[in-house]
Amino acid sequence: MAAADFRYRILNFLVVMGAMWIIAGLALAPRRPLWALVLALAVTATLSWMVRRSRNVVLAAQDAAPVPQATQEGFAEEAAAQERGERVWWRRITMAEFLFVFLAIWAAEIRQRVDLVLVGAATVVALHFIGLGFVFRRRRVLASRFSTEGALMLALVAFAGTTASPLWRNFWIGVGMGAILWLSVLYTLSRPSA
Repeated sequence: MAAADFRYRILNFLVVMGAMWIIAGLALAPRRPLWALVLALAVTATLSWMVRRSRNVVLAAQDAAPVPQATQEGFAEEAAAQERGERVWWRRITMAEFLFVFLAIWAAEIRQRVDLVLVGAATVVALHFIGLGFVFRRRRVLASRFSTEGALMLALVAFAGTTASPLWRNFWIGVGMGAILWLSVLYTLSRPSA
């Protein structure tokens, strides 16, 4: 799989995950406005279209300006080895994320604190970005990690205590995590070389 194709698959995944977080936040809100769900789905469709369009433009430009054969052969072996290593770590980190999200949900259910399900899942996702930041060593992944953690910490601090409704806490965590993922996609699309 070409690096550009892999990049745009990740971006599409982030668009869908952003929609999942926002819909989860809306589903747990005390009031569930239909217009917000329709807006979230419209933004998801628009961002998916933008990712697909950007991918097609980049791949067409790569086809129009091929790299000389000598340059391709010189870096192909090293790039393939690096990509294999990244994919192995990607799988390990993703499997660990799924395991820990399951454990966070299970712990919330065992303690009968369903209001902490999104908090636990958001914490695991923030830690997931730390691991990906070390594997890929990319600024946008690190920026996403810091913003995810920052939004999570702000949401927990702002709504901690007995005065905050657990439903509103879940709403803000879901909407905040989704918005951060979508902003990460927009940032990446605005910088083709990033």
